[in-house]
Amino acid sequence: MDLGNSIIAIVTLGGFAASGLGILIWAYSGSGSVVVLFREVMPVPEDLGATEQTLFQQGVAAYITGQYRRSAERFSQIRTHPAALHNLGLALANLRQDDRATRELLNAAAAYQEIDDRPAIDLVKQQLTKIRQRKLDREVA
Repeated sequence: MDLGNSIIAIVTLGGFAASGLGILIWAYSGSGSVVVLFREVMPVPEDLGATEQTLFQQGVAAYITGQYRRSAERFSQIRTHPAALHNLGLALANLRQDDRATRELLNAAAAYQEIDDRPAIDLVKQQLTKIRQRKLDREVA
């Protein structure tokens, strides 16, 4: 093989490697692995501190624009509030991370139970049912 053919081979292999890496990054960032199961998000609670409120607002904004990974990152920084746990679970469900989403929604339900927020508990139950149904549908397919 002469030098010209070697360079062409290296450039071609490098192009394939770069495109493969690009696809992996795209999938990891959530763009290739999103299935919107939940469009709604819990609103920003009034009883948060300034830092937590900013993180919560950023999480809601990311969620609304479909940036579920970024949204989950923001909500995971506010693990002290039921609505943050709730939204974290919803974002994870939209990222098809059903087992993690279920854990976070159960944590949210337990936190809602502590403050006796029955409507929120009922909503979490409905959302857990949707996740369970999706899992069952995938197992059948």
